[in-house]
Amino acid sequence: MKGSSLCFAEENGTRVLLRKVSRCGHICYHGQLYFVTKALAGQHLQIQVSSQQLVVKAVIPVYKAYELRK
Repeated sequence: MKGSSLCFAEENGTRVLLRKVSRCGHICYHGQLYFVTKALAGQHLQIQVSSQQLVVKAVIPVYKAYELRK
């Protein structure tokens, strides 16, 4: 599994990167797998990496329309 090397920003020693969630629910960073959730398989997530931690951010737009019942 190979991760993206796309870097969006670097600020205060924190890098913001993009990773795609595998079918098994993992993302890869520097050859290490981190489990997120299978529910997000195929989605791209933002990760923020500092010297101390890796933070996963998911913004998932949800749109569903329902017919109103009378």
